[in-house]
Amino acid sequence: MSRLMSVFIILLIIANATITNGNLYTVAKCPGLDVARIRQHTQQNEISLIFYYTRWSGDSLLALKEYNDVAVYYGDKIFFSSVDCWHLACNCSRVLGPGVGSGPNKWPTLMAYYGRRGQLQIQYHGLWSFRGMQNFIDNLLQPLKRFPTNESLQQAHLKSDALIMGVFESPNCMEYKQYLMASVKWLESDPLRTYVFGVDFVENVSKAKGLLAYERIPDIVYMGSSDTKKFREIGDYSWNASHILQWLHKELKLDLINLHGYSTPIAIAQKLQENSVLAIFVNDAFNFYGYMEQYVQPISRSNCNVSRSKCLRVTKLKEAKENNIQQIYEKMLDISMDDKNCYCNIKEVLTENLANYYDINMYLTNLISHLAYPNKQIVNSDIHELLEFHHTTKCLNSDPRTSNELQIITAKYLQSIVDTDKNFYNSNRTLSVVLLDTDKYRDYLENLDIERNKYSMATAFIVDVRQEGIFPLTHDFDMDNLKEYIQQFYQYNLLPRYKSENINFLISRLKTQTMNEEKDSNIFEVLSLNRLMLLNNLQYVHNQTLVLLIHTPECALCGSLQHTFIQIAGALRYSCPELQFARINAHLNDLPWQFNMASLPALLVFPKNRYGDSRLFPSHLKPDFRNVFGFILKQLPAEDQIKATVTLCQSPVLNTLNTQSCWRFAKNLLTQHIGQYLHYWELFENERKVIFEHLRAFKDTSLDVQRNLKL
Repeated sequence: MSRLMSVFIILLIIANATITNGNLYTVAKCPGLDVARIRQHTQQNEISLIFYYTRWSGDSLLALKEYNDVAVYYGDKIFFSSVDCWHLACNCSRVLGPGVGSGPNKWPTLMAYYGRRGQLQIQYHGLWSFRGMQNFIDNLLQPLKRFPTNESLQQAHLKSDALIMGVFESPNCMEYKQYLMASVKWLESDPLRTYVFGVDFVENVSKAKGLLAYERIPDIVYMGSSDTKKFREIGDYSWNASHILQWLHKELKLDLINLHGYSTPIAIAQKLQENSVLAIFVNDAFNFYGYMEQYVQPISRSNCNVSRSKCLRVTKLKEAKENNIQQIYEKMLDISMDDKNCYCNIKEVLTENLANYYDINMYLTNLISHLAYPNKQIVNSDIHELLEFHHTTKCLNSDPRTSNELQIITAKYLQSIVDTDKNFYNSNRTLSVVLLDTDKYRDYLENLDIERNKYSMATAFIVDVRQEGIFPLTHDFDMDNLKEYIQQFYQYNLLPRYKSENINFLISRLKTQTMNEEKDSNIFEVLSLNRLMLLNNLQYVHNQTLVLLIHTPECALCGSLQHTFIQIAGALRYSCPELQFARINAHLNDLPWQFNMASLPALLVFPKNRYGDSRLFPSHLKPDFRNVFGFILKQLPAEDQIKATVTLCQSPVLNTLNTQSCWRFAKNLLTQHIGQYLHYWELFENERKVIFEHLRAFKDTSLDVQRNLKL
């Protein structure tokens, strides 16, 4: 009995040691394993990953958790390691190697080493999520794809921004190895793999006629959105990985406005340089892509045949109960028989079908066991039915928001709708489609003052550079409303919307102002304009000199200039009707392009009857009373200069000492203008009547100046 117990204890110790070693070497860690030892492992494995992080970085710790989860699935194929660069035992100063630099300059940093000696180094620039790193590793394991038929090649082209196809005689040739290195290195620029790399091996050109019409071998064919180009036609490049990458980057820049894989607000700005943009922000990804799938399905049929209410993405593993496989088979028939699309509401699944997932998971475990050991007896031995279940349950791990292929093909379909309407109406206006996620870029919509319709699948608007306006879709998103909306745009039937049109918001903002702001507004009578009032003044009201302050509440430097601006406006409010002081909030108003300043605050002066000669207050000058008043004075006519100076000298803003200095300045300015007009009197005899009227206007002002100087 004691011998049996000792054997049992030994077995437990061995099992525990095995589990411990398995967990230890899933991710080699420093501290724990020396950095030099980790570097040695990267040279001994075909593919190795090193994750550099610091303990004080919250982003690093979150990314490290996802990285460890990925290592569980790929630990048998790839060497995983992590280095805490903040630990004294882990020196990160020279760990990346001479090809990249002296060390990581940001945390986290993920480096992949490809090849037997880790010669090719690839830095990961994607999202720090399980799905993002999983896609990156999948592309490392399979950087090139094979397309046996024309249909599969066309499907790959539709689901990607571009398809790069290499054709070679054999995988042993030097050109193929350089092409393979380029396809792996391209992951640094394209971690989502929106550019798909394919390969085809043929012995001569004639055998490639059925798939692609290659003219020469070896060659690389670039199939973008509009045309096809070949690497051999470029005479300046040679067959090496760096030249292939240079060629691809050049083609990417030329094809930038047609790309859909990386959709950010920056893409809107890039495409606006060429034409107008139709931006579609997806509010509900599951309903939106489920709705759009019925339109793109003829183009690319989905691989999932699971009911929307039965889909589920689960990342944690749970030990399944020992149930009979035949019972699971019968229980899951309702999932495999449904022919609807697979994009679903996760909340419904969590409340209704969570238990079924673990049954499926256990069934797949038996499936893998059967594939590995075909002679093992199981209840249901029909391998075709098992493979069908395997194909079906793959949909449980899908999320449309991370499906880059679905996003690209949906954007291409919407672009085709836009181009069709353009040709139908013979319009010279071009629209580029950009598809974005509302949850990621909610702040961008709020900055544009575009409200998200929570009852609609998407929020859409058109940005037109020529009209300097934004045209929102006012109805709920569906294809009928979208087509009508695009037609109205091509027919010039849409009205632009500006921030200043949100009158209710402006009224509520005015009501919530503090008492001090209300007192300042009543005392100094500074007019607050919106976009429409500003454009109306600039177009029709030219009998006053407009002094305009452009500011925002968030501007830290706006307070100093605005204080000086209010002081000058208060001093000149009574006796200078020729001057109008106004301010406009750039955050609440879509200003015309010529008023979009590189920095704020901005003070503009539009001279009376000469609005085209407007001037901007120099940014290098201190915004004090003297500089701002002198700048405004310089833009006024002679009579208005004298009147504004005298008004300032009479105002209670100045103390006694500054008042006398002001009157002396007024005398010098008046003498200067009188002398200038007397000089004109001598030069222009035919204009003496007009010059005399100007001199007479200085008479009363001159008496006031002399009287105040004597006092």
